Amino acid sequence: MGLRCQQARERLGLSQRALARVMDRSPSWVREVEQGEQWPPPYLLSTLARAAGVPVGWFYGDAEPDLEALARRLIDHLTAEGAERPTEAGRVGA
Repeated sequence: MGLRCQQARERLGLSQRALARVMDRSPSWVREVEQGEQWPPPYLLSTLARAAGVPVGWFYGDAEPDLEALARRLIDHLTAEGAERPTEAGRVGA
């Protein structure tokens, strides 16, 4: 979890000191969390997750959603679905 907290902080472009100030904690607390010596309380983890744009589960090792892959699959699905349906120009008698 510590590494993920560090990655989230870096994703936000914050130093340990700046994150500590925002979260109303000491810089040493942030360092301890990032080194795995402390666990953040759920409400702070939730706040950090929202700010960093990641789901809370990401801190526990869940994979980061690959939005590009999801978008490609949706486009492929819609394209395949569209290919199965005749267009106006392709209909008989149109």
